[in-house]
Amino acid sequence: MNWRHLLIFCALLVVRGFPAQAGSSGASYEILSFAAEEAQIHTREFKKVEVSAEITVPAGSAPPALSLVQVSEGGEKLRFLGILVFSAKKGRWIRKVELLEREPGKLYFEIVPDSELEPFIRKQRPRAVIEVFKRPSLIEIIKGILPKFGQGYFRGLWGFPWTRALASEVSPCPAEPAVPISLWKALNQNQAVGFASPRIRAGKEAGSIAGVQVVIPKPAASILELLWEPANLKNLSKTSLKVESVSASIKKVKVEAKPIFFVTVIWDEEWEKRPDRIVYRKASGDDRLRHFCGWMEVVPLDSGTSRVTLYEEVDAPGRDPGDVLSGHLGTVKRVLQSN
Repeated sequence: MNWRHLLIFCALLVVRGFPAQAGSSGASYEILSFAAEEAQIHTREFKKVEVSAEITVPAGSAPPALSLVQVSEGGEKLRFLGILVFSAKKGRWIRKVELLEREPGKLYFEIVPDSELEPFIRKQRPRAVIEVFKRPSLIEIIKGILPKFGQGYFRGLWGFPWTRALASEVSPCPAEPAVPISLWKALNQNQAVGFASPRIRAGKEAGSIAGVQVVIPKPAASILELLWEPANLKNLSKTSLKVESVSASIKKVKVEAKPIFFVTVIWDEEWEKRPDRIVYRKASGDDRLRHFCGWMEVVPLDSGTSRVTLYEEVDAPGRDPGDVLSGHLGTVKRVLQSN
């Protein structure tokens, strides 16, 4: 036996002398939750999306070696995306994924231990899913906004309001969000949590919903006063408002918006101020805005801080869940910057 053989023999003895490490077939762990921070993206949109999981490991066990793998709907391995890393700050195992999808559809992700990675073992595992939607072109948006036939088409084309209020869904928002706040995810902006998703009616998508909750270092009364002014929540570069105070707790707001330079959309809103919540909804107007409602809740906390919760539903051409969520974050920014 020469010295090379002796070294190999000694190495084998050392390896066999140690117990199996985490990530081997003997490792035990449990995946409590597993999801992507964004449930939807658009085609041809470069995104870095964080996929994370809450995993429990028995006391005294070494951390498992886990990989993130993209699979087909049938469970076949498509690509290895990297090793999951535990974030003590978030209390979750995370991995950033670069996405640039060209076709609409669904993306499936699984957490795979080292022992099942090479060769890949196809089996039933928890999955995170991201839906890819086709981003509408400008022409498609215009076609969706403008009436599709008859004289109304030309009236809309030249910027005159086209109203058929009966075709719209005039209804208030639910008192509680469609997705429980306990399931909202960290947004990494001002310590806020939130969610955004399609709005489902009778099993079909009917617009978008989104919510945000954040603690703001301002008294509740001052925040409610700012939110009670509709002009503070609208993009006044594209929108004009006419506000009528019916009483101390009721306002009527006429909104005239120009989403595109030759298109005008007009509708009426009703606003109601309650002790800790402002509720608003579309009351009548252009049926291109098929559904619109929301509420803003402000609850006082200790030391002059307040917990602010924003929720909104909208069904209109060109408004996706990300747009609604972005609007909430803009409102939070406006409150934080107010004097």
